[in-house]
Amino acid sequence: MKHLIKSCIAAASALVFGATAQAALTIDVLEVGGDVVLEVFGTLDTTGLTSFGDDGTGGAGIDASEGFISIIDGVQVVTFFELPEPLPAFGSSGFIAGIASGDPFALSSTSLALAPEPVDDFMPGDVVNSVLTFTNLTIALMGLDEGTTVLMLPNDTITLNIGDVNFVPLPGAALLFAPAIAGLALRRRKKA
Repeated sequence: MKHLIKSCIAAASALVFGATAQAALTIDVLEVGGDVVLEVFGTLDTTGLTSFGDDGTGGAGIDASEGFISIIDGVQVVTFFELPEPLPAFGSSGFIAGIASGDPFALSSTSLALAPEPVDDFMPGDVVNSVLTFTNLTIALMGLDEGTTVLMLPNDTITLNIGDVNFVPLPGAALLFAPAIAGLALRRRKKA
C-alpha cells in the first residue's frame, strides 16, 4: 500500500513539476533575527553558457537597481559566464555592502562569476553554497521588491526569491494531496 501511495504522489509530482526535474540554483533573501540574509544554494549546470574570462576580484553586497549580487569579498574569481538573458533589477537601492561567507559567487545583469573551493574551474553540476548577511536591515529598508524572478539558462535555472515566497500553490498542493486521499480510501476499503 505504501508503494501505491508513493507511486501516486510521484506521478502527481511529475504532472505538476514536469517529468524530469532539473537541478537549480536558488537565491533566497529573507529577514532573519533583525538582519537580511541572502543565501545562494544548489547546483548549477553551466553547459551551454559562454565563458569569457578567468580573472577578477569583487566586493560583497548587492545593487538591486542594477540587478547585481556579489559574494566575492576580495577573492579571485576563476570563471565568468555570459548570461543568455539579463537579470532584471529587483529593487530601487544602490549598492549595499554585506558580510560574505561560503563559495565566491556573483550575478550581474549580464554575467555570472564563480570561484569554487579549491580554486579551480567551475564544473557543470558543482554545488554552490554562499551567504551574504546585511545586519540591522529589513527587506523594505533595503528597497528590495518582494517576489520571485527566474533566470533561464540553457540547461538550468537560477531562481531569486525575495521575502517569504516559498509556498506550494493551491492547484499543485491539491494534485499532490488527492492521490494520498485516494490511497487512504483504497486502504480503508480493503480492510472493510
